[in-house]
Amino acid sequence: MKFRRIITALFLSVVLGIMLGINAFADDEDFIPRTTAPAFDDSIYSANFFALYVTSMPNCTTYAYGRAWEILGHEPDLCHGSSVHWFPNDGVSSNPNDCYERGDEPQLGAIACWDLGSYGHVAVVESIDGDTVTISESDSVRQIYWHTRTCNINDMGSGFQGYIYLLEKPPEPVFAEVTTAAVLPVETTSITTTVVTTTVTAVAAETTAATIEITESTNTESENIDPMPVVRVMFLIIIAAVVVVRGVPAIIKCCLPGSRRSEYDE
Repeated sequence: MKFRRIITALFLSVVLGIMLGINAFADDEDFIPRTTAPAFDDSIYSANFFALYVTSMPNCTTYAYGRAWEILGHEPDLCHGSSVHWFPNDGVSSNPNDCYERGDEPQLGAIACWDLGSYGHVAVVESIDGDTVTISESDSVRQIYWHTRTCNINDMGSGFQGYIYLLEKPPEPVFAEVTTAAVLPVETTSITTTVVTTTVTAVAAETTAATIEITESTNTESENIDPMPVVRVMFLIIIAAVVVVRGVPAIIKCCLPGSRRSEYDE
């Protein structure tokens, strides 16, 4: 019985660890930039599709494909052709499962694409600071295994096509645009009455507009709430509680002197 409890506790601990590691790169907030070159024996880079069927690093597609795999946590659905075909996802090696959005604004983890020469070029966005973006890349032409460089987002060089967004873009807040005009009364008895009436009407209009704007903003934020993190946290709390209640006492009981008893004493 004690052995069974220990096994159960260890199993639940493993499950807890796996749950904590799920969706490590779900969005921009969890993105971890690569600041060092990948190891030569890292299979994500040394044994991915391009490494096996095209060429190993230094090569821009081999690196970018591996980096995308690392960011997503699974093999990406990118084009299997030369890097010049990645952004339009065209050619004989296009990927029908490529549903990634494209755009001309940088985003963490995005693939930057260029139409240069016969093969093109791709790199990965690692950080964004104002008008500059730092990309990581591998270069077969200059025989550079891996390095990073900083570019101006307004001048990414000739042949720049745009970005392939691997991660979900966080939704931008939407605020209601309410225009309420203050209306003067049709008939006024005096100048004093007109001024007072206008002031009250304007204040009421501004209050109404502010109330509507706050209400719209609150509704927008509530619609964007993702319930999965809350469910995941509750699930992890339950598992942790089971581990503490069932596993820890069993382990302590086995480790304390004089705690060994026959199964008939259970």
